[in-house]
Amino acid sequence: MKRPLNQQKTFDIFHYYLKNGFDHTTDEIVAGMGISRKTFFNRYEGKAQSVEIARRFWHTCIQERIREKSLECNHPVEELLLFVWEMRNIRETESTFFQHALQHKLFTTNDSPFMSILNTLIQKGIRQYHFQENINIPLYSIFFLHNVCVEEDWGVNQEQIIRYLLLPLLTERGMELLNDVDMAYLFSLPQ
Repeated sequence: MKRPLNQQKTFDIFHYYLKNGFDHTTDEIVAGMGISRKTFFNRYEGKAQSVEIARRFWHTCIQERIREKSLECNHPVEELLLFVWEMRNIRETESTFFQHALQHKLFTTNDSPFMSILNTLIQKGIRQYHFQENINIPLYSIFFLHNVCVEEDWGVNQEQIIRYLLLPLLTERGMELLNDVDMAYLFSLPQ
């Protein structure tokens, strides 16, 4: 099935940046996409707008993936672990966008989709009494995302790191739910 033209333009620029990264001139981009400069500038106002379009599309894809996968979770603790797994997966499979977001500090801005997903998830966990109701959500979210996104090598200590990250957040019931999750299995899933 053929995509509408606007969707195809977004899809094309997204895949160009995903495959090639962002450190290219407009001439290199048009050559890599196999289009003319005129076509490029008819589609996008310039390189900055093309990057923004690709980045917004990436955010939308992540939000949809997490939303879809979270439907299979039994509770907010599992959803939070799924979020951690997804962020670690993104680091590996979508590294050009991940590194771009790190360099531009896009993970922890107020309008970040990552902050939005995490804040919504924490609020859900509070309503279900799995997360502490007195937690400072914006501050905790920054702490959490910084540790999940910036720390590169978790090595064999993944479970300990996750427990460290979740300790300030979980209620006693939340801790019981965490103990019931097979984290070794979760983090061994194919990416």
